[in-house]
Amino acid sequence: LAVAQMNMALDIPFTAGKILEKEIAAGNVEGTKKNLEILMQAWLSAREFHKAIAVIDRLAPLSGDGEYYMRKANIYNELGEWQNAADAAEQALEAGVKHPEKAHMLAGMAYSELSRFQDSVSAFRRARQAADSNGRKAADAWIDFVQEKIQIANATR
Repeated sequence: LAVAQMNMALDIPFTAGKILEKEIAAGNVEGTKKNLEILMQAWLSAREFHKAIAVIDRLAPLSGDGEYYMRKANIYNELGEWQNAADAAEQALEAGVKHPEKAHMLAGMAYSELSRFQDSVSAFRRARQAADSNGRKAADAWIDFVQEKIQIANATR
């Protein structure tokens, strides 16, 4: 653990991740929430996003809320993996998040990218209900955008 933390401090996150992952798997370092968070951060810093997601899947059940699933949804969004982003946003909502409007917005964007326009509009409407005034404006703008995409799709049929 100390060697992994030293590698993180020296800005060598990939090595830190490899060491910590190996030692947790061998049972030499406990797979506690704290240690898994360090491992997740190492993989995120090393831009090893799928490895970070695997750690998030271990951390999320330990947390009692959906915040880790929200991180997972954001990672998938950044990777352009839309179905995974939508699924993770839905997981976050099921587990409970502090800001459900953000999870709904992320799901709506992912569904839009998947051309699942009705699901997208539904997600943005749920976001609108949970949001403050700025969030409602953003949700309304997305709803307008998706409805335009629906009209274009219908016109080209």
